[in-house]
Amino acid sequence: MNKRWIGCFVTVGLVLLSLSIGPNDAFGWQALFRGESQARQLFVESRLPRTLAIVMTSGVISLAGLLMQTITQNPYAAPSTTGTTEASQLGILVSLFLFTKATLFQKMSLAFCSALLFTGVFLLVLRRMQFKEKWMLPLVGMIYSGIIGALGQALAYRFHLIQSMTSWSQGSFSMIQRNQYEWLFLTLLVFLGIWLYSESFSIMSLGEEASSGKKGGGNHGSSLSFESVSQVNPDLIFVVDRTLAIGGDDTQNSDILNNSLLQATNAGKNKKIVTLTPDLWYLSGGGLESTKLMFEEVAKYAGN
Repeated sequence: MNKRWIGCFVTVGLVLLSLSIGPNDAFGWQALFRGESQARQLFVESRLPRTLAIVMTSGVISLAGLLMQTITQNPYAAPSTTGTTEASQLGILVSLFLFTKATLFQKMSLAFCSALLFTGVFLLVLRRMQFKEKWMLPLVGMIYSGIIGALGQALAYRFHLIQSMTSWSQGSFSMIQRNQYEWLFLTLLVFLGIWLYSESFSIMSLGEEASSGKKGGGNHGSSLSFESVSQVNPDLIFVVDRTLAIGGDDTQNSDILNNSLLQATNAGKNKKIVTLTPDLWYLSGGGLESTKLMFEEVAKYAGN
């Protein structure tokens, strides 16, 4: 079975399990389907909001980590290693200074803006420093996070908000009920945006050179269309058949070489589409003797 389907079944099972678990024995699926008022109230007021909050929160957090790794081209990147978490706490702290009685929306807005600002600063620093080793990113990120966290701790200590600041980083879904989680539906816009721009993010994951069209260190392994070959119109085409080298069936490869666009090139017209010795080019160790044989084979067909 496809892993994606297995993941879907496991997720649905966990959702049903979450809906079933709770301290009140008055809730049960049979009681809910019978239409009992207490079971329905527990489901609508507590079980369903709690489960939806868990699903949406975990989903958007996982996407945040994935996008961070895609943007930075680093598997160690995460909101916890780039200062995002500490910046959001600092934003909530600032909201308490700006507003006498900060509402949930005000706290969320300041936390979002602060996280966006400090994460953007980190990405700019990252772009300028150009780390060669991937492990350098979390190291610098933790130092950066520590600086932001220290600033927040100092302000919280100065204004006696240490306990409140600690509680912000310890989330719990046990007390979630209706009219307390609806803001999380905004995350659906995030899911929609990521889905709409998924191709752009996929291209971004290839790196700056590939996504911007700049030339990199080589084209080995890159796909080249028949139309592109036809436009170049080469006088000589060398073919290295990996399938033959490993003893496979190269029927499909033969069909590729018989393509009309390839045959219309100068190489095709003059019978200069040459299949090189696959064992020599794919299985040799790259020593002096094998390299000499490679040069000789190319020179033979190139006429030099």
